[in-house]
Amino acid sequence: MLRRSEGTAIARRGLSKETDVKEIAKFYCWWEACHGAWHACFWATGTEFTALGMHFTTSTNAVAALVDVVIATALGVYAWRRWAL
Repeated sequence: MLRRSEGTAIARRGLSKETDVKEIAKFYCWWEACHGAWHACFWATGTEFTALGMHFTTSTNAVAALVDVVIATALGVYAWRRWAL
């Protein structure tokens, strides 16, 4: 939630709340793409590991890589596409 002073600073810069949300979406698009790339590397090399109590096999890494690609694509389309009205 923006404080009043932050909202006016954004208005003076000519940015909107939607612009700020799109910048956040760009960051998470990068994050998911990098995350998916790691899972794809683990999948390709056959690496199995346990993280946070979850065991990742090659098939789990394949599914995780594909899901991350879908999420990154959706965030990228939202963040960079200009919608025609």
